[in-house]
Amino acid sequence: MEFIIDDSAKQWLSTLHAENPDKNKILLINLIKSGCSGWAYHYSWLENSEEFKGKLYLIPIEYAGKHFEVAFPEMYLEYLNGSTLKFVTVELNSRLIVDNPNVSTLCGCGESVNFEK
Repeated sequence: MEFIIDDSAKQWLSTLHAENPDKNKILLINLIKSGCSGWAYHYSWLENSEEFKGKLYLIPIEYAGKHFEVAFPEMYLEYLNGSTLKFVTVELNSRLIVDNPNVSTLCGCGESVNFEK
């Protein structure tokens, strides 16, 4: 399994973690059925992963002296394998994106994706 968190995402996540270190410990990346292409990435913070024990793939991150994790449900491993998490700014908008080689279709607005699998 390969999932890369690039430096732009690490820096942004580190900043959010520093703002609320007790709550912003684990960034959960989930796939939800949504949009015109079928799936959308959904991001949320978990305080701990105990309730999901054995169901999450956890990636420990250390950046600028801060420790946090990125996680996603193990049932989505095949869809996220080979992906890179990035924080991008286009004109006035900034956001996290998953650069995913497994995506077969992307909707026109870029909010939802579909997979060949």
